[in-house]
Amino acid sequence: MLELLPKTIFYNGKAFFLQVWVSACGNLCVGYKDLLGKKDVSGAQESILCYVVEKNKEKYLPKIIEQTETSGLNEHIGNCPTLDECLTAIISKINELSQKGELKAEYHD
Repeated sequence: MLELLPKTIFYNGKAFFLQVWVSACGNLCVGYKDLLGKKDVSGAQESILCYVVEKNKEKYLPKIIEQTETSGLNEHIGNCPTLDECLTAIISKINELSQKGELKAEYHD
């Protein structure tokens, strides 16, 4: 199902690229990172549409896709018990935001 996600997303004038990584807590994460932009003070790249596979936690589908000045810590990061559920949530949010014209997704063959 990972292959169904767009490889690149354009959001707020920036290109974000599909990434899969392991968190500091050892959980699988999927999201999009601005690999071309400058890093924040912690050395991390800006990211959007991030979801963490956490089988023992209640599912959380965030309303926002990026951290803002007024959002809480990790309020923009979702979690689901399985990778497929995370990917389904990301695809749903991409479709919703694409229809509103808020982002553009590029699917590469």
